[in-house]
Amino acid sequence: MPDPSNNYWTAEIEQYHGASKRPPPAARQCGSAHRLRYLHHLRDVACHGFGLSNFSSAHERWKAQRRTETRSPKALNWSNQQVRPEMTVIIGLLQHRHLENTGKEISRAEVINALAAAGLPHLLEQTRAFAALPATEHAANNR
Repeated sequence: MPDPSNNYWTAEIEQYHGASKRPPPAARQCGSAHRLRYLHHLRDVACHGFGLSNFSSAHERWKAQRRTETRSPKALNWSNQQVRPEMTVIIGLLQHRHLENTGKEISRAEVINALAAAGLPHLLEQTRAFAALPATEHAANNR
């Protein structure tokens, strides 16, 4: 159970229940270019790690599938994923730390983008489970 004397947990619980405990308006005013900074960085890292054509074709396939599943134009920009409670806590703590260090609020999506961009190169280059398969082995696995 979270410590109720901890300001972060109090603010998070009150936000969840609708009370406005968000940072002052100055911390929330950030241009769209700054809001998309982590997303653009993640795309650059993904294109470098997977190859531009692989990443672009997978992204286009995902968008085509979403178009058939829903009529909402917002569905092409967002995806919902279930995460474990520990991950939710980590994201919240990183949001809080970013606000304390920079004075600017950061969204959960931006935190996830930053985490993925920081971890993707490590997964692709330094772990065998996510390493690229040689072309001959890849062709054999896709039969």
